[in-house]
Amino acid sequence: MGILIPITIMAALGIAYWWATVHDKKRREKLIELAQSLGLQISWELSPSDAERFRRFAISKLGHTQNVKTVLCADSGETRMVVFDYEYIKGHGKHRICRIFSMVLCTDSRLRSPKLSLEPEAWHSLLADLTASIGSHLGLTVPHDIDFSEAPDFSSAFRLCATDEKLAREFMNESRRQALMAHPQIRLEIDGDALLVMRPHFRLTAESIRDYMAEALAATQIMFD
Repeated sequence: MGILIPITIMAALGIAYWWATVHDKKRREKLIELAQSLGLQISWELSPSDAERFRRFAISKLGHTQNVKTVLCADSGETRMVVFDYEYIKGHGKHRICRIFSMVLCTDSRLRSPKLSLEPEAWHSLLADLTASIGSHLGLTVPHDIDFSEAPDFSSAFRLCATDEKLAREFMNESRRQALMAHPQIRLEIDGDALLVMRPHFRLTAESIRDYMAEALAATQIMFD
């Protein structure tokens, strides 16, 4: 009887792995079909120039065994939008955790932003590993939430960190703050001409990618001069 328990456990794990593999294969196939129907470029890794832009951002340096998957790209000539799955490993052994994200990296010469990050205030405790390290990547000893006394609703809704607080306050003017309030769950980093929108615990799906790309494009346009 005792030997049946480990056999049952191993069988259950095997079935779970098989099911996850089949599900992920179907998801990728749907993404390929969508990319072809929309005329998007698809690959399995970032191009050298996109990878260089991605490395500007704090999240690209977290954990170990970073992995990019399922890259879809749209380029209008002015705005380049790269959508991809991303994961990294935090910890080792029994403390090993896989962090999963989907990303939209937008590049546009009309973007001229100071280096800053923005996330919903309520997410801060859930994503402590990123916000704990953001100080070193943004030049801050301790991550500092920049509040606006003239915009308490914005300050209570979002956590804003930046390399240069003065520049961030000037950049995050009233019109941008009001526009961002229409996207209360958005989480992003900006650096110069590149903007990165992130969704934690989420893999790309054919059903959600249009809305995700539209949200990232809207956020990029909010930041134009």
